[in-house]
Amino acid sequence: CHKERSGYEGAWTDDPLTFDNSYFKSLLEHEKAGKAKEGQIALPSDLSLLSDPVFRAHVVAYAADQRAFFHDFAIAFAKLQEQGMDPVPMCPFMPAPWGQIREELKPLVTKDPPLVLRLSWQDAGTWDAKTHTGGPHACMRHEQGESQHQDNAGLEAARAALSSIEQKYPDVPVADIWSLAAVVAVEAMGGPIVAWKPGRIDHP
Repeated sequence: CHKERSGYEGAWTDDPLTFDNSYFKSLLEHEKAGKAKEGQIALPSDLSLLSDPVFRAHVVAYAADQRAFFHDFAIAFAKLQEQGMDPVPMCPFMPAPWGQIREELKPLVTKDPPLVLRLSWQDAGTWDAKTHTGGPHACMRHEQGESQHQDNAGLEAARAALSSIEQKYPDVPVADIWSLAAVVAVEAMGGPIVAWKPGRIDHP
């Protein structure tokens, strides 16, 4: 957490730049000790995962089995990033050199992979299943609107880090670039390979 972004300061794990199951282990250690480990934080929203029996079962399972966590995360994150996409996208930019773009993203996301992941997460997390609105459409690329929401504070740094790719490939949707960058960021931190496909549409 960064105080200027969320109002909180601190890390949930000893190594926040490593994607593993340490978060779940830390939660259980916090519960056992009655307090967070020195140098770490645990917010009320984190601790609620322990009090809810359904979520608690996942915390215990993922703390014991990192492979299970990786498996479920990869499926859930791919689904999140594809909400609102046309099952059969008819986009003229589909033949874009995605392999090349992926390689060019690697040195950019390694500067702050969690922030790049958060950018895509916040972009896709606007999806509303009831109204079928929102989703990964890169609305935060505009100076007004979603980019000014408090929940998105600090994400301008991630957008700036990816801007060179957006400029080099102007026909490629920014939403696709953000989404792919997040997948690359997860891998850069040692996380699972997340299935990815293009086809998102930037909203005006």
